[in-house]
Parts: sequence; C-alpha cells; structure tokens
Amino acid sequence: MLDARDTLSIQVHPSRRKAREGFARENAAGLSPGSPERSYPDANPKLEAQAALSRVWMLHGFRPIRELAALPALVPELAGVFDGLARPRGVRRLCSRLMSLPQETVDAVLGPLLARLEKREPEDKGSPDYWALRASRQHPRPGGGIDRGIFWIYLLNLVGLEPGQGTFQPVGLPHAYLEGTAVELMSNSDNVLRGGLTSKRVEAAELLRAAVFRCGRPRILRPRAVSPVEWVYPTPAREFRLSRLELPAGGACGLGGRGPSCLLLTAGTAELEGGGG
Repeated sequence: MLDARDTLSIQVHPSRRKAREGFARENAAGLSPGSPERSYPDANPKLEAQAALSRVWMLHGFRPIRELAALPALVPELAGVFDGLARPRGVRRLCSRLMSLPQETVDAVLGPLLARLEKREPEDKGSPDYWALRASRQHPRPGGGIDRGIFWIYLLNLVGLEPGQGTFQPVGLPHAYLEGTAVELMSNSDNVLRGGLTSKRVEAAELLRAAVFRCGRPRILRPRAVSPVEWVYPTPAREFRLSRLELPAGGACGLGGRGPSCLLLTAGTAELEGGGG
C-alpha cells in the first residue's frame, strides 16, 4: 500500500545493466551490504506499477518539449536557468545544470517564485505551483535553503489519477508521488536514486546517469477484462502482474497463475480457501 500524505522524493530506478555495474562497483569499493553510502543495494532493476484507490497525484516523466520550452514565459522566475530546452539534449543538460547549481543560486531562483506563491496561495492541484509551494513547506532543508527538487515539479508531467486508473514506472523514468492512496507492485529491488524532496541521501550524479531523458505525455493504465471478475493492468513487466477482482455477492473465483500472490481486500468481506497440498 502506498499512502502519500506528504510529497515523496524525486526518484529514478536504474536499468539492469546500470544496477549490476553500480552494485559491482560498490562491492569492489568495500561497501558493506547495508552501508548508507550505497547507491545500489542490489543488482536488480526496479519496475513499478500502481492502481489508484483514491485520487492520486504524481509526477511521471518529462513533459512534452513544447511545454518545457514555454516554461520561462509562464514562470518568469525560472527564465534564468530554464533555457536551451528546445536544443538537442537540452533537457539532459538542464537537469545536469540544476543538480549542480550552488545552493545560493538555487535559493536566488526559487526564493522569489515561492514568495510570489505564498502571496497567491494557489489552490488548483492541477497546477505545478500548488505542489511547489506545498513541497517547500514539507521539505525544508536542514541548515536552511530551498530544496532543488522543486525544479523537477515544473519539469515533469503532473498526473491526477482517478480511482481505478494506474501508471507503470519503467527503469530510468523520473517520478514522484505527491498525494493519495494506491496499491503498488514492484520488482525485487531496493535501488532508488533520489534527486530531491527528501531527507534521505540525494544522489545527483547516479540519478543523471540512470535517467532516461525522453519527453512526452504519460500513459495512463486502464485495466482490461480477462474474465467476468478479473481486470488486469497491462504493463511490459514480466516480474509481476497487477489485477483487480470484483465478485458479486456470494460469488467465487479461482486464482490462476504460478508463484506467490498477494491479495488486498478493499471493500466487503471475503473468504479465502486453499487448494491443499
């Protein structure tokens, strides 16, 4: 279960190749398995899918390039740093620049923006301004200063999922959960590279190496019926399958598939019977 009441971290999950390389590199450096200095606790990729149980707000992949190129005009405080986006590799270069800015420059750019938002108190959750102000209040930096993760709120697609809708996070896709409750299913890995909005370790260099800088609209998952009582969320993941069951009163169904299953009852009552053996 994912229950996001505060804005969660900007994060990317590495590919299998990058996870193996990073894990081997840290082993060779002598880092213990549980070391807090590790960026790669294991050698596996981490895929994620979720289905919303409530209205869920999240950031999911880079916005279309036309939207990004228009940001300096729409948010003038960002004009000094959000330039060159329409050029080849412009998004990659911008993210690299944002993650390496001196803290005083981050404060000089974001301070006036947040001051303007404080006066206006945006209420529209469909606007990045709402989440930027909220994140600034929820994630003050220890020792002062403004969290540079706020930049990402303007770079990434803002998605509002209705209950029953979902998304899939492939490796390399920058994302963050902002608010809401969802069922989340993921592959067997703890590899999370964070870029801000967190009290945990921020790993800018590794995040930039692992991120996929592809722009476009996010794909919203809608489950498809595979039986009268089961709907499956289509994803390319081979490691797991996320589905929803809806039984009529007094109804029954069998659970197919091989391997472990996890069932979550969200309404009513049900009885689970084992097949024996």
